[in-house]
Amino acid sequence: EYHGKTLYVSEMPAEDVRKIVENLRKYHFAANPEGKNEFYIDPDYMETFLASERYRNFLKNEIKEIMPVRYDNIHIAKVGAYYTPESDRESYLKSVDEGYYCMVYGEHYLETVPKKTTKGNAIKWMIDNLGINYEDTYAFADTYADLDMLKAVCHPFAMGNGEKELLAA
Repeated sequence: EYHGKTLYVSEMPAEDVRKIVENLRKYHFAANPEGKNEFYIDPDYMETFLASERYRNFLKNEIKEIMPVRYDNIHIAKVGAYYTPESDRESYLKSVDEGYYCMVYGEHYLETVPKKTTKGNAIKWMIDNLGINYEDTYAFADTYADLDMLKAVCHPFAMGNGEKELLAA
């Protein structure tokens, strides 16, 4: 977005979303496909999610309706997943389709996203399409998942409280 106008949106095909959600179910994750204005939870985990502290924190930070997963007329950019006590992260990570990659956020959440969709690619797109001078680009990050964003700008900053892997890179 730029000056309140959406310039570019990357969306996943509905069939890819379906396959990812089914795969997450296979490995006991609570899938939550998410788009710019849509947030879904696997119906099998909806009640648990609505009762969780994460849901209450989510409501404080986000203004989105939370709906059961569906596949008609969806606009999804990524498929997040909350861990359950039965989750098998390593098996899921090995099973991810080659056009996608996972960002792991500790022991409670991961996201499956298209390889072509990264914050770094978004920054490069903006530089090219808005005529931004590369020397005027800055980025701040605190998680290793944002490393590609830092690599895309002239002036990258890792926050002092950032993840160890990010600070090392």
